[in-house]
Amino acid sequence: MNHRFHDRDWVENYAETITTRRPERVEAFAHIVKQVQALESDSPTVIELAAGPGLLASALLDGVDGLQYVGVDYSPAMVHFAENKMADYKARCQFLCVDLRKENWAEGLPTQVDAIVSNMALHDLDELKFVEAVYQKSAELLKPGGLFLNAELVVKPESEEDVDGGKAKVGWHLEVLNGLGFEKIECPLDFGHYACIQGHCGKG
Repeated sequence: MNHRFHDRDWVENYAETITTRRPERVEAFAHIVKQVQALESDSPTVIELAAGPGLLASALLDGVDGLQYVGVDYSPAMVHFAENKMADYKARCQFLCVDLRKENWAEGLPTQVDAIVSNMALHDLDELKFVEAVYQKSAELLKPGGLFLNAELVVKPESEEDVDGGKAKVGWHLEVLNGLGFEKIECPLDFGHYACIQGHCGKG
């Protein structure tokens, strides 16, 4: 994984510039917030995987009344930045240092949660086996009908290669969710290089 994520100055610059460099994130964030708003809960619990500097956390907490948020990231610098950024919401959110490549990464996290989300992040696990394992564990953490939504950098559909490190084509993500028993699997937002992949946990 990229060790720049541990550098405080790099994290601050990333947080300040990423939306300008990737303006499509604005539409993706709006979509994620809308999907969480549509959940049948007055106080949804949401886990964000690889939460980074708290940009999506801010959108969710601003946009969803009563939302309880847990963000995990393996970078202490990211966690520290996010905690400071979201200090006004400290009663409704927490950030934890978690390495998603470890088998026990979900220990201590809430279960039966309403949604698990991620944005432009899981590809940094570098290998698809780790991404697939995270999908599987997420299915175990979600309540029946809970939302899984990964807004992710993907391999472009016209590429001759199906895999690039931790990136894959949209179809791979959809197949993994299908294999895990997710329902209503879809990719409603696709920019070619960046796509929202989502599904709802099977009700058993």
